[in-house]
Amino acid sequence: MYTDDKCNQEGIIIMNSNDKNWFVRHKVWTVMIVLLILGTIGAVFGDTKETTTNSSSTQNGSETAQNTPEEPNSWQVVKEFSDTKEEGISDSFALTGGKVRITYTVEASTDTGTALIYILKDGTTKTKNEAGELDVAVQDASTIGSKSSSEIVDKPAGNYYIDVNTSAVKSYTVKVEEQK
Repeated sequence: MYTDDKCNQEGIIIMNSNDKNWFVRHKVWTVMIVLLILGTIGAVFGDTKETTTNSSSTQNGSETAQNTPEEPNSWQVVKEFSDTKEEGISDSFALTGGKVRITYTVEASTDTGTALIYILKDGTTKTKNEAGELDVAVQDASTIGSKSSSEIVDKPAGNYYIDVNTSAVKSYTVKVEEQK
């Protein structure tokens, strides 16, 4: 019998807290270990997806949407949109909530040619949110003059479309990629 142990009236030993099961004494650590084990199992036996490739062409310009299986955490093209008009709007495309990269090439007619590129959620415009309320959107990318560049933007999962406004621009191409 341990010196810290006590007996009740019937002579049954009452154990002190030091004799309890480690998992009972360390509840927070137990939960963290279980979560770590479950996360490891989930990563090892994680979900694999097969995707398809499709393309379309619209009267606003040339568009392609591609989803091809690639290495994990690689950039996959979700939508590519090209046009020569001052205002161009693409067909809808879906984002899954991963990192989003916009790559664009603008060929300007003059040094002051500008392009404003928006990635807008379906049901919204540059001036109205999903509830139809006035809400001015900020462009996701912009350029003055001829330029090729990329921008990383934050977009939650959902359906989106590309909206491009230009002035003194011959042509532009916008590619939306998502890291998967």
